[in-house]
Amino acid sequence: MYHAVIRLVGSPATAQDIVQEGFVKVFKQLHRFRGESGIYAWMKRIMINEAISHLRKNKSAPQIVDAEYHLEEVAVEQDEAGVEAWEIDRVHTAIKKLPTRCRMVLSLFLFEGYTHQEIANELDISESTSKTQYMRAKKLLKNHLSASYYEG
Repeated sequence: MYHAVIRLVGSPATAQDIVQEGFVKVFKQLHRFRGESGIYAWMKRIMINEAISHLRKNKSAPQIVDAEYHLEEVAVEQDEAGVEAWEIDRVHTAIKKLPTRCRMVLSLFLFEGYTHQEIANELDISESTSKTQYMRAKKLLKNHLSASYYEG
């Protein structure tokens, strides 16, 4: 749950607060779980909605990104796909540096499997805006990763 939220909000402290509030909501609303989907998917949807709600309420507040935060323990070993952990960490750090709306659309589309229409409904934007923000996020991410590759 935390990983889905951190990708949306960018700040570890804020993500922890949102996940905590999300679990409170889950326990209070457990009687409403109808079993139409898995409990994990239902809970994750609540967490994502909490994150989106938080970002809507605080859209003028700057997002503080902790560059030292790691989604996974950085190890020297390579994972099954042959991607080194530091490369994964670099991608996660770059995602957190994206502008809020770009980060939200990218995370919802790429990691959570939302369609652009679903994103548009959730964020109260048009479907074309969602697509534009996604393309912008990919471009910014590519530029950041290219620049950091040559720096490091």
